[in-house]
Amino acid sequence: MLHYLAEKMPNTLRWGDFTPFGESAIAFPQMLRRITSHIDLKRRYETPWDAAFQLYSGLIFFNGESDLRQP
Repeated sequence: MLHYLAEKMPNTLRWGDFTPFGESAIAFPQMLRRITSHIDLKRRYETPWDAAFQLYSGLIFFNGESDLRQP
């Protein structure tokens, strides 16, 4: 999928450091419980990874708003 997206959108900045961010973020479950995830995936049980990704993508969006050149 990453190859496909890179081929179709070659000039789009891509961030690839979610895993280390997520691993750090899930150490703060009380904080993550307060974040509403907008990821609509069918899950058997709740996971903090969805909220961690919501936080990650929100921070990237906020960073992009302040400086669009910084990947």
